[in-house]
Formats: sequence, C-alpha cells, structure tokens
Amino acid sequence: MLSNSPTLDGVSKWCSAIECAGSKDQKKAVRGAMLPTWWNVWLERNKRIFNNITRSEREVAYITKQDLDLLRLAFRPP
Repeated sequence: MLSNSPTLDGVSKWCSAIECAGSKDQKKAVRGAMLPTWWNVWLERNKRIFNNITRSEREVAYITKQDLDLLRLAFRPP
C-alpha cells in the first residue's frame, strides 16, 4: 500500500466526522454526493489499469458534477 493511500480506518473516521456535522439535510446531501464521487474515481482507476486510458482530475470532477446534476434533476420534487 502506498504511504499516502487512505486506510479503511481513516475513511471510517472521515465518514464518522461527516455524520457529526451539520443538519440532517446537509448530512443527506453529503452522503448523496459521496457515492457518485467514489464511483467515478473507481471507474477512472479501472480505465487506467485495464484499458490504459487516463483522464485528468478535472475531467473526472466534471463527469462527477454531471452525474450529481442528473441525480438532482431525477429526484427533485414534482
């Protein structure tokens, strides 16, 4: 494991800290944003390893923002 890689314990503490901060709606928004973010990071990792395709951090962030905007649009109240 690389020295700057997060450990499971570190990620767990980070998630616990999120649960202690903010209102119920803020917590829900942060948790909702974490899943698409991690998903896009995971996809980028797989593309780099298995397909030898690399995108910049900015491109991955832009794709993640697009995903979050689509989720917000899909689940907005009528």
